[in-house]
Amino acid sequence: KKIGDGTCSVVLAQGDATVVKLAKYDHLDLSTDYRMHLYIFEKFREYGVSLLVKLPKPNCYISKSNTSAAYRDRDIENAAREVWHAPTDILFLERVRPLPLFTRVFLIERYFDPAIKEKALKDPENEDCLVRPYLGSMNGRVGRYSSLRNFGLHLNQMIEAELDFQPIAALMGKALATLHWGAKTDARGVEFVLGSSNTTVPETHISNAGVSATKFRFDNGSDSNAAEYMDHRSIDLWLFDFNRVGYITLDKEGVAQAVEAATMNDPYLPLPFAEPGPAQEAWYIFSLFYLNKAGHILRDEYKDVKQLPLLFLGGIVTLEYKK
Repeated sequence: KKIGDGTCSVVLAQGDATVVKLAKYDHLDLSTDYRMHLYIFEKFREYGVSLLVKLPKPNCYISKSNTSAAYRDRDIENAAREVWHAPTDILFLERVRPLPLFTRVFLIERYFDPAIKEKALKDPENEDCLVRPYLGSMNGRVGRYSSLRNFGLHLNQMIEAELDFQPIAALMGKALATLHWGAKTDARGVEFVLGSSNTTVPETHISNAGVSATKFRFDNGSDSNAAEYMDHRSIDLWLFDFNRVGYITLDKEGVAQAVEAATMNDPYLPLPFAEPGPAQEAWYIFSLFYLNKAGHILRDEYKDVKQLPLLFLGGIVTLEYKK
């Protein structure tokens, strides 16, 4: 079934374990996405981040000129013809499992217009719920939502609902530092989402991350069913969509490219808000974990290179205070 429709691809679910991305156009977006995804996937493993921030496993890429084998799967062929022209480039990825029922109910009850809540609870499309954590926005409003697909949860909403944003800020810091200084990329256009873990595990703590593996609760700890679920499948921070990512050089020009890319993306990353409070705390945590991870990655580099992560954060601060 169709679960997503982006700028360059249509996304289909093939069971619980796999998604199929179908290219909308003839340019190389899916090919680039696959090659960069493979590269960053390995860098996250190399620098010890893959257990903390999850990347969907890239299974395979099939170009338009070589899709005959893929289209022997009648379900893929029929689904592709319903949503887009076929044949086209195809990318197979591990599926990010949607968030559980108690989370969906929480989001609908809290943020949807009362007039559509009952319909939303019954809508099968809302079963495909992933949350985009917008730590760089304080503009979330109740009543604006009509779908749980790619649900944008803003920092002010997390604060009002007493949800833990601190672990998300910490993991975003580690992830972005790895993208910048481990993979040497600008992280342009990447997406962070909260989704269910693809493995069932007991509640554990990852000491070297400073945050819990079962990091995110949407029930304020009050729902026994939620606690039961969390004993079996955690909620993880996932990272994907690498088709716009470019390489950077380890110099001031590379920093400028990374700053510009960060400002062009959705507001995932915390910002240096001027007013003291939780928003400023999110920026502090993000910056701390970003610099810590970057320092580890660049520990053997020259002094000038070691200063680049701080220049990146300074660039974000400068742009924010110019607004």
